[in-house]
Amino acid sequence: MTRGAAVAAAVTGGAALAACGGGATASPATDIKSMAPVTLRYTGSFAQSSQTTFGAGAQKIVELWNERGTPVKIEPIMPSGDRDQAALTMITAGDPPDIHHALPRNYHPFANIGALLDLAPFIKKDKRAQDVNPMVLEYWGRGETRYAMPNNWSPHALYFNKDLFARQGLKTPDQWEKEGKWTFETYLDLARKLTIGTAENKIYGSPWTTNALDQQLTFIWSMGGDMLNKELTEVALDTPDALEAIQFQADLTHRHGVSMDADTLRTTGWRGSGGAISAGRAGMEIMTTDVVGLLIPTTFEKGMAPIPKGKGGRVVRGNPIGAHLVKGGKNPDAAWEFLTFMSGPDGAKVMLERHLTVPWLKSLLGSKEHERLLLPWESAAAYLESSNKVRPTRYPETFSDVNTIYAKAYTEVQTGQKPARQAIAESKTAMNQALKKK
Repeated sequence: MTRGAAVAAAVTGGAALAACGGGATASPATDIKSMAPVTLRYTGSFAQSSQTTFGAGAQKIVELWNERGTPVKIEPIMPSGDRDQAALTMITAGDPPDIHHALPRNYHPFANIGALLDLAPFIKKDKRAQDVNPMVLEYWGRGETRYAMPNNWSPHALYFNKDLFARQGLKTPDQWEKEGKWTFETYLDLARKLTIGTAENKIYGSPWTTNALDQQLTFIWSMGGDMLNKELTEVALDTPDALEAIQFQADLTHRHGVSMDADTLRTTGWRGSGGAISAGRAGMEIMTTDVVGLLIPTTFEKGMAPIPKGKGGRVVRGNPIGAHLVKGGKNPDAAWEFLTFMSGPDGAKVMLERHLTVPWLKSLLGSKEHERLLLPWESAAAYLESSNKVRPTRYPETFSDVNTIYAKAYTEVQTGQKPARQAIAESKTAMNQALKKK
């Protein structure tokens, strides 16, 4: 029996935000203090809460909840191996967790076997949950169904080294944005001018090293292309606009030399986004807003701006993280109370104070409360613009397989072995076959 079949068989058989102002408030449907004592298990990523990582933020949220002294306790469980596989194994064994940490690209195996509760009815009747930006919830949606609530939200933005721009006598991206001329053409021109030096002294104008298809959507969408057709049955990467975007990204390394190659990444230890900028070896870089590397103290001033515009305008890729309610849990109503705490003002405060997220609550996005929490180099206007221009990613059920095939093809383009047109043409059939897998 396959893993999916085995799991399917088993399944079948709000406090106010003190530092950030208040969000939408409403009395919970059930008085949590009157609930019977219960301990709910939460499978996810956790770390010591004093650290500045997503796992530490998740752990802190659990600690704050447990300190409230309600009859409902949360027990965090961090599997030693693959988190999703561990949760699926628990479900297969008839011992499901109550709550499971969720990335939008990974929830399909759970939804396909009916292991997740639809949260749309909870959201509809609970005003606390209605403060969550509905666009963020779409990442875990099928039709009207919603499968997770967020506790992190990170749209792409651009970060830069102000000192390098001043040294080269260049206008910064935020200045170009104010003039209405912040385009990918300007971005490439600046990247070339910021790339100086050689070997261990080289400064790269704009590192862009990922071969992950979903992360590249910021380029592909803004340049007029798309990842898939509307039915999610075929890739759309062979259109002229998509091919132009793929080639543009690859050329940053192979043709223009404004981004480092794989060997440089290995020898410098800059694999994590933000590493090259923090080391003073990059002029600017597009990345999501939950990058801990950017928080490393520097001797120079940083800045930020929205991503550039292309022929398709400004279309931003975002990345939310959240949690599911698992069917078969001990007390779904009690688990929902924790989710509203995690996704409400209290959970937002934890993540915002650690600079790991942009507000996912409508009441906080663009607010003075959020602006007061920002570091001197962060831009509230850029965060607001980035969030407002996000297009939710529709992940097919077999995205992981498609992404593996695409990554191999893109690497051939990035290293100059093949042009984008050839690499995508040669891999399109395999990607389409992967989309049809169940």
